[in-house]
Amino acid sequence: MHDVKISTALGEIVGTELGGVEAFKGIPFAQPPIGMLRWAAPQPASRWVGVLDATHFRADCMQKPFPSDAAPLGGPVSEDCLYLNIWRPVLAAKTKSPGLPVMVWIYGGGFVNGGSSPAVYSGAPIARQGVVVVSFNYRLGRFGTFDTRSFRGGGTQSENFVNYGFEDQVAALRWVNGHIADFAS
Repeated sequence: MHDVKISTALGEIVGTELGGVEAFKGIPFAQPPIGMLRWAAPQPASRWVGVLDATHFRADCMQKPFPSDAAPLGGPVSEDCLYLNIWRPVLAAKTKSPGLPVMVWIYGGGFVNGGSSPAVYSGAPIARQGVVVVSFNYRLGRFGTFDTRSFRGGGTQSENFVNYGFEDQVAALRWVNGHIADFAS
């Protein structure tokens, strides 16, 4: 395994290359949903300063351990969790042909459990077939589906109820739409 460095519209990124696949893990697609952004729609990620270390997964979103899990599938959890991961075949960096196909994978878990960091969810096997694979985290449980009417001053349910987890998914897809060409062409 060795490091690879690429330039994107948001800044430089260092990922890893192993077995014909380049992996870029832990790329922010939104501002951390902490503090004043805890009960808010995701805000776009800012351009970073310096080189982003994308050689390892970031924390999965906050969640209770699944009752039947003797050992959790993923790693640590945090409210600062809106990150995505990209796997691409090495050929993507070496060819100047039209873009490769892109597959976005969204984990399940009933909006209460899940994450993009478990090794069983690696996009590397699919990337070896010539596809760019993207996975991402989204807020779960009370952080993803909490009814915030009391924070927003009343109103009707349709005006105030949001599903931050869905909004995170839309934000990740928007990020992919706007930035995947840096990885897929």
